[in-house]
Amino acid sequence: MMFNRTKRLLAAGVLVLLVGSAATAEDQDLAGLQLFGPAEVSSYGRGPMPNEGYFGSIDGLYWGISQPETATIGQPSVITREVWYDAVISREQRSTLDTSSIGTVFSGGTRVEFGRIVDHHGWMLSTHRLETASVGRTFTDVDTVFIDNVPIIGIVDYITLPDDTQVPVIRSLPITFNQLTIENKVQTWGVELMRLYRSRQLHNGGFIEFMYGARYFELNEDFTVSTQGGFSSTGDSGAGGSYWFTRAENHIVGPQIGLRYFRKFDRWMLNLEGRFLGGVNIQNARQETQLAVGLADTFGGLGLPYSWTGSSSSSRRSFTEFTPLVEFRAELRYQVTRSVSIRGGWTGMWMDNTIRGANMVDYTLPSMGILTAGNRQDTFIHGVTVGVDINR
Repeated sequence: MMFNRTKRLLAAGVLVLLVGSAATAEDQDLAGLQLFGPAEVSSYGRGPMPNEGYFGSIDGLYWGISQPETATIGQPSVITREVWYDAVISREQRSTLDTSSIGTVFSGGTRVEFGRIVDHHGWMLSTHRLETASVGRTFTDVDTVFIDNVPIIGIVDYITLPDDTQVPVIRSLPITFNQLTIENKVQTWGVELMRLYRSRQLHNGGFIEFMYGARYFELNEDFTVSTQGGFSSTGDSGAGGSYWFTRAENHIVGPQIGLRYFRKFDRWMLNLEGRFLGGVNIQNARQETQLAVGLADTFGGLGLPYSWTGSSSSSRRSFTEFTPLVEFRAELRYQVTRSVSIRGGWTGMWMDNTIRGANMVDYTLPSMGILTAGNRQDTFIHGVTVGVDINR
């Protein structure tokens, strides 16, 4: 929270500094800023000319990040295992829950831009941050299939006694969580530095700005599952509670090009922008698990695993992918004074080959782990923006 508050104060400070500099600086473009001068609405020729000099803007964001591809909680539902509730009663068990309930959740954020353009040439620094978007769901009586990689008497086997012979029999243990809660958190931020070239006025009165430079974009996601019960044929909710947490990080960096078209109509301005980033994506995945907590205290108990008392583990993996990112902005601005405008619009971003937490979980006992595939899915971010700019 403190970091986010600091960023807002810093963004506001940049704009205040820009305003204050306009009154004191000797530099010609700052001295002539005229924040509260009358708006330029002349229709002479092909319309008013664009502003030059230093410019800055701050936007409030309300964006949503698309949900990850649907993943099964447990082994895919096409995989089944025969489980036994005693020595004679059995059924085919399959995973009954997936992550389709996560959905797209919107959250607020901030985007700040600052730069300077004079005589067709300039530069711009831009940064954005989106607050963490979180969604949680709780389910009951969830069947979950794990793969058991322990030979002979496996982790999810237990011993039961038939009523007629009293001879011990090894059976596959059902895994049904009395309660299972999933939580997904996703957050993004980034920064870009661009050179600008503004064209001469077009025949229709508009202008085109070419942009090129570099960009860093980060997308992080935390996927958490916590359960009650699960590793017991008797449905004992006090035994076998589990927890697994998987964090997926995308660190995308590379060259970027862009194009901006804008045209003024009296006090109004139409602004269209597009960007393309060809980035190297350094992906990090981390997992922490605590499985079947409490089984050690009931080892050998009725309806409990015969050769396993739970486990905890920590896993890490890194991947490198090529991730293209395409961004499009459409905005409409209203010029309040000579140098101050308010604006609103829509921003959409699409990127490929991203890693998401829910798709990287390996449901293999005794310690689970991180999959080597599933890190090449696309992600779509979009939403509305409302803000104010100075001399843009």
